[in-house]
Amino acid sequence: MKQLLPFLLAVLPSFSCAQSAFPFPDKLPVKAPVSPPSVPALTLNFSPLATLDPNTSTLLFGVEYRLSQRIGVAAEYGARFRPLQLTGFGLTKNKNDYHYYKIKAEVRYYLPPIDKHPHQEIYMALQPFFVPQTYTRYNDNYVVNDIHIGYDRADVKKTVTGLDFKLGFIWHYGPSWQLEVGGGLGIRHVSVAYQTDREFLEQRANQFQVNMFNQSEKPGSGLDFDVATVCKVGYRFGLPRR
Repeated sequence: MKQLLPFLLAVLPSFSCAQSAFPFPDKLPVKAPVSPPSVPALTLNFSPLATLDPNTSTLLFGVEYRLSQRIGVAAEYGARFRPLQLTGFGLTKNKNDYHYYKIKAEVRYYLPPIDKHPHQEIYMALQPFFVPQTYTRYNDNYVVNDIHIGYDRADVKKTVTGLDFKLGFIWHYGPSWQLEVGGGLGIRHVSVAYQTDREFLEQRANQFQVNMFNQSEKPGSGLDFDVATVCKVGYRFGLPRR
């Protein structure tokens, strides 16, 4: 008994220190809940990759209004910008007086936040878009039923409309800055109309050398698949509640 008492006096302080370092389950700290972004809010964003579009390079700016924790609406406008345009494939060759712009709208649904990633948001969205284009071609041709129809000059009006379904991710940095990436798939409707100043000249297709990356769009309209990419830098402003 006399030997047990000194042993207990030596062990109890060590046990107390271990208990303070490794608390029992009822004393474990509770994980702080994810704090959702304040709403309503307004976010201004810029899409840097839109300047590298090889066909319709634009300075694309947008704004999103966050109505609630789950719903947001957005709009974007892109003005023609060609200093950084990728032209290696000749997609804009012989497109003289080339004018265009982009308009996009969007309705978003934000998924519930994830505890493991409190600074990240995930959303699903529907995005209609509209891209009108006008340009003039000289001494060119287009293909109809394996026949190249040549012309001296043609004023071309091309209109692209469509609808995409997108999935996106947003990372928040501090109270205001955010980075957004994502992508999606959809459909597009393309309409092309030619107006020429003289009669067309018809020749067989094998009499022309064609650039496979820059074939003139033939007149008419049709549907095609669309691929959407998202890369935005945004700044968020909190708005007072009504």
